[in-house]
Amino acid sequence: MIELLFAAGSMVAQSVSPATAAVAPQLRNAEDVITYSDYPEEALRRREYGITSIVLQVTAQGSISGCAVTESSGSPTLDRKTCAVYVKRARFTPATDATGQPIAAEFRAGTSWGVEDHQPSTLMSVPLLVKTLPPEYRDPVKARLLFDASGRVARCDVTTTSGSGAADRAACTYIRTILSVTPPKAATSDVAPVAVRYLTASYLVQPGETTAPR
Repeated sequence: MIELLFAAGSMVAQSVSPATAAVAPQLRNAEDVITYSDYPEEALRRREYGITSIVLQVTAQGSISGCAVTESSGSPTLDRKTCAVYVKRARFTPATDATGQPIAAEFRAGTSWGVEDHQPSTLMSVPLLVKTLPPEYRDPVKARLLFDASGRVARCDVTTTSGSGAADRAACTYIRTILSVTPPKAATSDVAPVAVRYLTASYLVQPGETTAPR
């Protein structure tokens, strides 16, 4: 059992929502999908900014068959651009089922659009103070978070393990109680609101404590 003593986080950028997939779709070119050069000129002129979260329908062949905005940035221009760029550039390895066969599945992503002094972020960094570190712990836990219409964490998918399964599970369990976002609003009424964020949770030993023996 991992005892968390204290956690404080601040918002500081893809999220998957597999249904029956044993392995979710994998975005192969995450760093190359959207860049600052994609910022629509009209949005820049109007100083529009915000976070757009989307859900992509990825086929069993790895192509994209649809895109919907689950969290609007408040700018229809930025929302449309997010879907357009992902559909055009994103390259996927399709999801697979328990037998290893490719299947269609959803892929969720969050994109931050910022201008000048307005720089919203999809990254959330949370330090977690503990009495001792688990012997297997090596690195911070990284996860993709889905926030529901109330702004609370509905799902936490670990994308990079800390090396300790117990630490990974404890981090996800704890952040559900402390993290929230402004309740997301989808671009259309027929789409369920979901906000996508990216978590880095670092375990730190409380001052005066020591790490568990390795």
